[in-house]
Amino acid sequence: MIETPAMQYAMWAHDHSLEPLQPDTHNLLGLQSSVVGDVAVALAMTLNLLLVAGVLSMLSDGLKRRQNTLAA
Repeated sequence: MIETPAMQYAMWAHDHSLEPLQPDTHNLLGLQSSVVGDVAVALAMTLNLLLVAGVLSMLSDGLKRRQNTLAA
């Protein structure tokens, strides 16, 4: 299962899951805080953006190295 930002926010801000098959699931800390929900979403989005940037950087470096090898 992939959790969307809305699902993550709901889990922390409302202390219940938006997953239709598990509507009574609660977070392990029993917290209900919109601030923690906002932080969880911001952290998840930041990690996703860093992952995309890292993958693009690796692809770019690989293509540059390949072009340099072919040119030499």
